[in-house]
Amino acid sequence: EKRSLQAGEMLAQEANNMSSSSSRLQTEAFSAEKKAMASSQARQTVTSS
Repeated sequence: EKRSLQAGEMLAQEANNMSSSSSRLQTEAFSAEKKAMASSQARQTVTSS
């Protein structure tokens, strides 16, 4: 019984780690997208003037 509890805890911890790493990846992708949008907008401003 104790062993199954430990396995459940390990699974929960692993799921926790995966969700935190995926959210970190999403945050990095989001900031990269924002940077790309900002740089393309800056280029458009330069070419339009």
